[in-house]
Amino acid sequence: MSMAASHLFSPRHLFSPRHVFWSLAFRPLFFLAALLAVVAMGTWLVMLNSTWITLRPALPLLLWHIHEMLFGFGFTVAAGFLLTAAQNWTGLRSPHGVYLMVLAGLWLLIRALLWLDVPAIALILAQAIWWLMVIVGLGILLIPANSRRNYQFLPILVVIASLNLCFLWFAAQEQDALAVHLARSALLVFCLVMGIVGGRVIPMFTRNVVPHSNVRATPRLNWVLLFFSILGACAYLLHGVVPSPVSPAWVLMLVAVLHLIRLAHWGGWHCRHEPLLWSLHLSYLALGLGLGFFGLAHTGYWFGQSEALHLITVGAMGFMILSMISRVSLGHSGRPLRVSKVMAIAFGLMAAAACVRVLLPLFDWLLLGWNLSGLLWIAAFSLFLLAYVPVLTGPDLRHR
Repeated sequence: MSMAASHLFSPRHLFSPRHVFWSLAFRPLFFLAALLAVVAMGTWLVMLNSTWITLRPALPLLLWHIHEMLFGFGFTVAAGFLLTAAQNWTGLRSPHGVYLMVLAGLWLLIRALLWLDVPAIALILAQAIWWLMVIVGLGILLIPANSRRNYQFLPILVVIASLNLCFLWFAAQEQDALAVHLARSALLVFCLVMGIVGGRVIPMFTRNVVPHSNVRATPRLNWVLLFFSILGACAYLLHGVVPSPVSPAWVLMLVAVLHLIRLAHWGGWHCRHEPLLWSLHLSYLALGLGLGFFGLAHTGYWFGQSEALHLITVGAMGFMILSMISRVSLGHSGRPLRVSKVMAIAFGLMAAAACVRVLLPLFDWLLLGWNLSGLLWIAAFSLFLLAYVPVLTGPDLRHR
């Protein structure tokens, strides 16, 4: 073997499966998702504003934006989190090495196929294989370990994968309205995931860091919220396809109220000096408000669907993701759970991005709201990359 090849497969080389970067799913998947958050949003802003730069993805522009922000970014982070957390839940070694390299390679291939003139079936097949690897990778941990509490994530991922593949299929058939409806349904499933994960970790983190926060457990409320969250997502999905006796609007508004009641039990005010906590509490607040306004928009009163959706996607999904990947990356690399001032600024930028995206369009400042919110989003995730690339590619300090 030549010296160059020997160096390439050295554990110190990033492209070696033995490099620490490939030791847990959060490292490559958080990095790729954050990078996409910057690149895809920047590309979207160029497409919105430029009259002389012509960018033509394989999907219609709006559908490409929806797909990359929701499936390319959001659910990639969710996959990275679940595959990483499952190692703690089960005590079994999570997929690593070559498995993660193939998963990351498929992810990059999908991003490329979205810009190439290839048959839609190639894109759908690549996306299906990616989802299969994620679901199998999680299943081979949860099922042998009999981790019943976390079995729920397997059917949830199957539903999300199905919605993703159907989205791509109907987009290829130029049935844009149905594709958008499926994406919004998938977003409500993401809200379900945020409710489950947030309901576990936010009160736990708060209690651990701020013992006097008076966090109160809500076991009955948790089950009621889970039931109506599933009902709301199903009602919304069916309502756009077949006549449904259940209006999603009122169910979504009920789910919103339940989220806000649960949040009130978590002592958020006591977390105002802890960026890793107040960011989670604010993102969960945006989840409750966003679902409420989305339901309200479906009744035809006052609030626009686009603004409500972006309160969820930017204020809840984007903000919670930024906070969670910051914390998970520190905790699973053996570093103290303290963020720098740079990340505190990034959290502030994300909060501002959500406010700007929701409020300015209400005053008919549409383009300004879109552009300013997008730039704030890009700045926030750029700061994350600046602060966390050394963490994601650096050693696990727990092993020292």
